[in-house]
Amino acid sequence: PWDGGTTNRPGARHGPREVRNASSLVRLYHPVSMKSPYDVCKVADIGDCPVNPADLQDSLKKIELFYKNIVDSKTTPLTIGGDRLVSLPVLRALAKNKPVGILQFDSHSDTWDTYFGGFKYTHGTPFRRAIEENLIDPKKYVILGLAIPVILFLAMHYWSKFNDKTKNRIIALIFGIIALAFVILISLLIF
Repeated sequence: PWDGGTTNRPGARHGPREVRNASSLVRLYHPVSMKSPYDVCKVADIGDCPVNPADLQDSLKKIELFYKNIVDSKTTPLTIGGDRLVSLPVLRALAKNKPVGILQFDSHSDTWDTYFGGFKYTHGTPFRRAIEENLIDPKKYVILGLAIPVILFLAMHYWSKFNDKTKNRIIALIFGIIALAFVILISLLIF
């Protein structure tokens, strides 16, 4: 429950509590499929991750340690809530032995270098830091849902600024999403 990396519209720290509130009436079985997730895997809410709301770097360390303990226990974490900077320490724990693949559903790539005059750790920078720290395998990094005007700007930005080993893959993905969005738009207009 943390949004210490937020530069606009704080409140993501309330996410975990609200997910718990919304799920308080979840039944053992899905009403249509009659399947239970508990028959497939062991599921548990292990509570909130410790954070320091007054110290961003300390919070990043606390979150990483919390997830390191989860990973060391051979448990697969599912994280809900907090601002997007929470992803960085989680990835540090998950990718301690090798880079991981990411399927990111977001209208923002969160790959800015800095925000507001040089701040490198904000909700808009975690995936840039993760790539720089070799936590994400760029060959296995897919972002779905990017806002099209942002995509065009990012394509130009990355083409000129980003690391040679990743830029062509990200640019190809970005233009691929633009093409897909264009095809969808045209098909909606025609049919």
